[in-house]
Formats: sequence, structure tokens, C-alpha cells
Amino acid sequence: MMLDCCRTAEVQVVGMPPTITYRPETKPRDTHTFIAYAGEAGTPAFERRGQHHWQGVFTSRLLSILSESTHGISASELAQALKDEVASTGQRLHVVNGLREDSVIGRQKLVITFVHARERVRLWNGHRTMVAERDVTSEPWELSLEEGLYKLEDVTGRSMLFDHAGEAVTRVAL
Repeated sequence: MMLDCCRTAEVQVVGMPPTITYRPETKPRDTHTFIAYAGEAGTPAFERRGQHHWQGVFTSRLLSILSESTHGISASELAQALKDEVASTGQRLHVVNGLREDSVIGRQKLVITFVHARERVRLWNGHRTMVAERDVTSEPWELSLEEGLYKLEDVTGRSMLFDHAGEAVTRVAL
């Protein structure tokens, strides 16, 4: 969860209470969280005028860090990078990192090796959309993909389903 509520010299933002009522439908269970606040309690968070619109300093830096992390970034590295980047603006960021040490945020690396696959393979996501295809070679196929369920299939119909989530690198062989 990322929170960025900004103040500018030109426009003031007025907070509103939630307009929905949370009604849990399942039993509570243990969760792990990563919460980054744009500022410490009682300190301001700022935004700057961009080319076409205003954008929060925190949000701008967060998006920049994530886009530069082609294979994702560990939660602890993200916390430190955010603190370093936002501190240079005079804003005092606050991060609560309750994720596992090996947690990765953003796209994660997938490495596919070909053992029995023939000719050409296609990779499908959980929405049944083909996301990539490639000729079978002796070299591993490396991709950066969002977490999710995937299906890898060759021209003969040989296929496998796998869950690409939770690990810095997912290794699959077909």
C-alpha cells in the first residue's frame, strides 16, 4: 500500500471519509504488508508541477524506481531507495516493511529451459492471452513478467501450467 497525499502552494486538497463499508466475507488470516507513507505523521507531502499536471514527489519517485527495476526489486531495497530519493526533496518518508526478506515487488524474472519441447513454444497468461513466443533453442529463455498463472506450450501440444509468483526467479523446463 502506498499513500501519497500532497500539498501545494496553489491548490489545497480536502480529505473525505470513506464512502464504502467493509464487510469481510472470509475469516481473517495473517497477512504481510509493505506500507509506504509519503511523509511521517504530521509532516507534509508535496507535489510538483509536471509538464501537463501536478504529481506527488513520492509517487513520481516510486514509479521511477519501479520502472528502472526490470526484474523487480526486493521490498527492503525499495524501502531504502524510496527513503534516499524522497529525502533529497526535504520530505520525510515513512515505510513499514512487514514483507518476507525474499519478497520482490514489480516484474519478476522467468527462466525457461527446453528439455522436451519441439520447434516453437508459446507462453499464455491466465487470461488466455499469448504474451510471448520463441523458437526452441539450447539457450534458456529469460523474460520479465508480472506475477500470475501461465501456460507454456510447444507445437506438438506438450504443455505445462505454472505459477510465477513469490520468488525472485521462477525456473521452468518444458
